[in-house]
Amino acid sequence: LDDKVLERTSYAPVLKYLRGLDLLAEDVSEGANCVERLLYNSDIYSPRKENPNDVRGQKVYHRHRVQGRTDLVVLNKSRQGGEILRSMVRIAIEIKTTNGYKQSVDGCMGEAQLQLIGLNAFNTNHTPPVLLSNLAKTHFVLYLDYSDDGWSYVIKKRLCATFSAALHFALEKSNEDSISANFSRPMTPESSD
Repeated sequence: LDDKVLERTSYAPVLKYLRGLDLLAEDVSEGANCVERLLYNSDIYSPRKENPNDVRGQKVYHRHRVQGRTDLVVLNKSRQGGEILRSMVRIAIEIKTTNGYKQSVDGCMGEAQLQLIGLNAFNTNHTPPVLLSNLAKTHFVLYLDYSDDGWSYVIKKRLCATFSAALHFALEKSNEDSISANFSRPMTPESSD
């Protein structure tokens, strides 16, 4: 079986498991019930480290477009027949096959990080984590946190022993106060006084 086909066959049992825990879980892998088939679609901003043309002390920012979707989501409230918005996402779940994960650990981790960034950009309601799992041995939870200086953000990850443990940790993180309201917005320029 093709890895994508094998991956998709795991969605139904995982959804059944999540719904058995009374969680509002949905398959968004094909963009169903998402705005323009995308779960997130944002411009994010990051400061440029060096700018040789910076002669007046101006700060220059890169603007990046981040768009996409994940496989499954746990929602914080019912969509009531409407579209799924990133502000409704409590947890994103990215499922990989054991073979697919083994072939490209960095690729899988990069995809989960991109989802984390996309779901948290300008999200004033929640700071949803991403659960990355191959459903066999590897279960990571990626989440956003403040850096040690408290002025910037870092992506953290936790390896869990089981899918259930990863889900439990992700639910705990999703219950914390939102910290992503200012995540990825351009910084306010310093005054020119």
